[in-house]
Amino acid sequence: MDSILRTMEGPGDAESRPGDGSGVGPSLRRLHGMPAQRDWPRAAVLRRFFGSRAGGKERHAALLVQAVHPDRVPAPLVAVLGQV
Repeated sequence: MDSILRTMEGPGDAESRPGDGSGVGPSLRRLHGMPAQRDWPRAAVLRRFFGSRAGGKERHAALLVQAVHPDRVPAPLVAVLGQV
């Protein structure tokens, strides 16, 4: 999960918006707007958001993968998919 979350930082992160159109957007924006998280990197906020409830990472895995720009797919994931 961490390698996918890291792809959502830096240049082009405006294109990666997990939560848009899925119903979690308002809650995610609320968390990111809280004083303690305002200065956190995007990956840290996403990790906190998706890991805060039991089963959150599993429940939102497809949402996270869909938000990754094709040019930024992590190398380990590319390697695994190349073996399938």
